[in-house]
Amino acid sequence: MFRASTTETCTKVLYLRFYYTPLISIQEDVHFEYPIRLSSQQIRLLKLNHGREDTIHFSLHTRTLNNLPEYIALSYTWGNPDDTVSALCNGKTLNITRNLQDALWQLRESQETLIRRSIPRKGFTGPLYFWIDAVCINQNDTKEKNSQVKMMWDIYSRACLVVAWLGRQNQDSKSGLDLLHKVAMVAEYDMNTRDSSLKGLQDTRIPSFTAMGEFGLPNFCVKKWNPLFHILTQSWFTRVWIIQELVASKACVFLYGSDTIDASTLLRVGHAFDKNKFLSSLRNLDQNKHQAVNIASLASLKWTENKPDLLELLWSTHLFQATNPRDRVFALLNMAYDLDSQDISSLVDYRLHPHEVLKKTARLVIHKKMLEALPYAQACGDLYSLPSWAANWTASDYSYIPLIRSLPMAQPQDPVEGAKQLLRIEENDVLVLEAKVFDFIRKLVELPQAHVYDQRLTDMKQDPWLTHKTMNTKADDTRNLLRFHQDCWAEIRKMNHYPTGEDLPSLYWRAYFLDDKLELPDEMGHLFSENLGIMEVDMKILNQLSQLPTIYPWDRFHIIPSLVSITTWSLTKAIWKTTFPPNYIERISRLFLSIFVTFLVGLCIKNLSKILIINRTLRHARRSLQFLNKNLETLTTAHNKLTGRNFCITDAGHVGWVSRFAKEGDGVCVFRGSPTPFVIRRVGLCHNGTYRLRGDCYIHGLMGENLFMEAKAAKESVKLV
Repeated sequence: MFRASTTETCTKVLYLRFYYTPLISIQEDVHFEYPIRLSSQQIRLLKLNHGREDTIHFSLHTRTLNNLPEYIALSYTWGNPDDTVSALCNGKTLNITRNLQDALWQLRESQETLIRRSIPRKGFTGPLYFWIDAVCINQNDTKEKNSQVKMMWDIYSRACLVVAWLGRQNQDSKSGLDLLHKVAMVAEYDMNTRDSSLKGLQDTRIPSFTAMGEFGLPNFCVKKWNPLFHILTQSWFTRVWIIQELVASKACVFLYGSDTIDASTLLRVGHAFDKNKFLSSLRNLDQNKHQAVNIASLASLKWTENKPDLLELLWSTHLFQATNPRDRVFALLNMAYDLDSQDISSLVDYRLHPHEVLKKTARLVIHKKMLEALPYAQACGDLYSLPSWAANWTASDYSYIPLIRSLPMAQPQDPVEGAKQLLRIEENDVLVLEAKVFDFIRKLVELPQAHVYDQRLTDMKQDPWLTHKTMNTKADDTRNLLRFHQDCWAEIRKMNHYPTGEDLPSLYWRAYFLDDKLELPDEMGHLFSENLGIMEVDMKILNQLSQLPTIYPWDRFHIIPSLVSITTWSLTKAIWKTTFPPNYIERISRLFLSIFVTFLVGLCIKNLSKILIINRTLRHARRSLQFLNKNLETLTTAHNKLTGRNFCITDAGHVGWVSRFAKEGDGVCVFRGSPTPFVIRRVGLCHNGTYRLRGDCYIHGLMGENLFMEAKAAKESVKLV
């Protein structure tokens, strides 16, 4: 009979001690019920057992905050709530989502690795506990949820390790992970110390990838970069709760299938995609862009010394999502430096309707920030069931950027004496302010919005037909923008003079840059006029080109779609915030040779007129490029500020920019203490001083801290509903 050695027997005993627990009665046909509600100082911890076959088997144990064993906190997404599987909790059936089951499977297999990472000291004999919100909190007990959410920061900050579960791997995961580490090495900066400041992050020089091969990275090709995009677009990066879970953690590791990734590695990559000009062109696919920005936001919040207030947190995390809309607010409360425990307790209540949560949040933010809160009220969209002064933080994206974030002159001045008496919230959610309504909107010119383009279509070698189609759409956008400028200029030319005394060309470009004090070269106005002329000629040529057959039999170099592409890129690079394809300069060089070859062939088939059109297009495209290259950064910055706004002219002859929610006939007012005007709309037929807020606005020549005193109108009490 075989007998194991003493050493082997001891090893097996230790192995069994770690992975197994005493048997408990298994009742798979009985559903698990939470025994008692947790107190304000208690949490439940989960202990994974080996289980039978693929069934997840664990037990729950109640502990107090002042007597916690070593545990790991899991950060993950719940996944599809309707896609559930059965697990065994204390021997009874408990339904969990499939994504959580996948995470628990991998945690069970990776326990030894995680212990080595999180508990380096010798002598740990287990068992290892986990904290997982879906299981450790009774999700059907609202009072318990309210209590546990208030403790979330303590739970994640006390954990020896936070494990972020990204999901299962696919067949391309290995190449994606390899590329992830290469990008992280290229974009490396010091993120290993918690003392690193946000300023240090911004000052770090990340190389510009004008030649990808120089850094060991593949050239632009969707097939080569898609495995990395697949990692960066996992749903974990969109979840609002992950911010607190990551920021509060002592140490964090990402678990992607069976592979682990250091948090600093992944955050470096996200920051590089957000800040590096060339990498930004690779994430122009809409969803990839948002995920990369999310990761960069995590980096700044994790390592910044200056902790943000609630208003800043709500705005800077607007791309993050929550299954429960209340969590868009609740998930951020513990990170806001301007909130105390009483503020948090007054807000966290899952019994409230989401709109009630938003109203309570608006009241709290206005109490803390006063007039600074108003520019954000409509920036996240207009939800009519909310008061117009309450921001809809549950919106998936912003409608426009508040001027307070982009213009120095829009920063609020020191609070006026007795500000709380000038701004008060009355019953029925009425916000009362002292204001002057000094003008009305006479004319609006709508700023056209660009389409979202698939960056894959810019590789003309792969599919010139699709590229040509995309470039024609870009040409349509450019024509719309040209028409917009022409309409604005036509309105301005009707003026005999402007109240500030500026000449009309200077007025136009200064208003375009939202700055009446901006000092730019004298030729800026002429450059604008010249570029409008160039664009007008180019549009005529593009119209002619679009009437030609897309691909000629003799056009083996795909010259026609290439020219349409290059001309349109040259016109839209700054305007639509796009980036030239990586091989742009090389393509232009090849074109001159191709033009010569095509010219000879064209003569033989009597296409001289078409060749002349092509040459003329190249000549005008070069002139457009010269203008754009000289003013690219300034133009791009200006356009970013104008997103979601329309050009306006008022009854008093002022020009400016208002939110897309404004209409002709709306009033323009200034609230006492605000350096920025606002658009308001009268409610009802009778004038009783009741309005709805339509957003902040830029009125050229009427901005700054003395605006309330300078506005020529009588003071009145304005009621915002």
